[in-house]
Amino acid sequence: MNPDAGITGPKPTYRSEPDPRHFNELPTTLIRKALGSTHGVIILAAVDLAFGLRRSRLWRLRDDGGEKGHLKHMKITCLDKQVGQFLKESFYRIPRFQRPYSWDRTNIEEFWNDAVVENEAQYFIGSFVVYDDKTAMGVVDGQQRITTITLLLCALRNAFDREGFPNLAKGIHGLIERTDISDQRFYVLQTETSYPYLQEHIQKFGGKPEAGSDAGPEEQLLKQAFEYFQGNVNDVVAAIKLQPNLSQAKKTARVQEELAKIRDKIFKSKAHLYCS
Repeated sequence: MNPDAGITGPKPTYRSEPDPRHFNELPTTLIRKALGSTHGVIILAAVDLAFGLRRSRLWRLRDDGGEKGHLKHMKITCLDKQVGQFLKESFYRIPRFQRPYSWDRTNIEEFWNDAVVENEAQYFIGSFVVYDDKTAMGVVDGQQRITTITLLLCALRNAFDREGFPNLAKGIHGLIERTDISDQRFYVLQTETSYPYLQEHIQKFGGKPEAGSDAGPEEQLLKQAFEYFQGNVNDVVAAIKLQPNLSQAKKTARVQEELAKIRDKIFKSKAHLYCS
């Protein structure tokens, strides 16, 4: 997996502070992100990831209502987190200016093989760049990975529930949807471009992944990814149930064990969380 996927175009060069005249050298996708946010965006964060910096000075471009924005000096800190940790600690919002979900079958298969099949230790799942957006952390980089993680967790939740482990299903669902400090329920991952399909058909406990005839390309990719994970998880369960030498009680215990292994591999995967 390439944690810097999505960074395109020439990398700008700058000294102690970026020269505003050089913004035309930044990737156009990052420029659009900056102009599309009312809260401002860490436009140099993805560039810093390309340089491999663990702690750096960043600037946020804000629109003052005039012809030019201004640069606000700010700091960013890299935190080493497990996936289970950062999903428990915050809510995450993918703003509308971010590109829609775009991972295809090749990306999803690679993710499954890397994070589940070949993951014998703590897998490094990638880097995430986020900023404080009041009620949630805005996601600047890593939206494809955090969405894919959510899809896999939804498939695992459904499998636990179907196989008679409701408490384990609810445990996973707590990292998909939970209450905030005001006891209001929100999805941990909040998206705008895929609303309401992702929320109502996949994240929702008991939702159905069917996409209507009016579903767009993003909804179709979300459906395909979710069904791929669901199929793989179901295959794990089916293989255990077909073992002739196991009693029904042992089959049930083995199903629980194998599903929990997949869950724990995802929860214990490591990530770099760049926060402003």
